[in-house]
Amino acid sequence: MSTERTVELLKDAGFSGYEAKAYIALLASGAPVNGYEVAKASGVPRSTVYETLG
Repeated sequence: MSTERTVELLKDAGFSGYEAKAYIALLASGAPVNGYEVAKASGVPRSTVYETLG
C-alpha cells in the first residue's frame, strides 16, 4: 500500500494529515527517534512536529 493511501486511511480514522505522516514515520523507524528525526522522515515541519506528536 502506498504512503499516500495510508495517510488517507488514517485521516478517515480521525488523524490529521501531520499526525498521519508522523505516525507512519514512527512505525517505519523501528527504533526510538526524536522529534527532529520524525520531522525529517515525515515531512512535518519542525516548527509543529512536537505539537503534532503531543
